[in-house]
Amino acid sequence: MDKIKDIIVILTSTLLGFFAPIQDFLVAILLLMGVNFASGLLEDELNGTGWKGRKAFKAFTELFVLTGIGTFVYALGHFMHAEQESVACVSAVCYAAIYFYSRNICHNWVKITKPETTLHKLFLFLYWLIGFYFLEKVPWLRTYFERGQQELDIKCNKEREE
Repeated sequence: MDKIKDIIVILTSTLLGFFAPIQDFLVAILLLMGVNFASGLLEDELNGTGWKGRKAFKAFTELFVLTGIGTFVYALGHFMHAEQESVACVSAVCYAAIYFYSRNICHNWVKITKPETTLHKLFLFLYWLIGFYFLEKVPWLRTYFERGQQELDIKCNKEREE
């Protein structure tokens, strides 16, 4: 039994050391997903729809997928001797997640707060600010919304028809 514990400790230490360059991004995704889960749960409870196991499972699945994408991209870049580029790619994934999940968090809080309260107005403003200003600071995400999303929708619709 002690050998199994030793092996687990060694493997965990090795993986943590390997993924150290993207540790901050993984923590950011974990925090973002935790706040998203909590705000969604609170919104469901306060608006009478109640806690749903399906939504919780979806939130944890999304967390698993996002961390999986980040670690996979970094590992590929590391083994291709393009570690800096892979960290930049993980950063891009993290920024995209921040955009989409921050908007969702603000949307939930808009639904939680009472209209005409200062907090409600603040979350409406933050929802707008993230949607507008964040896109100005992350040009590739703005380009996606301007052109890429339409191109992708057209392509996916054609594939469905075939």
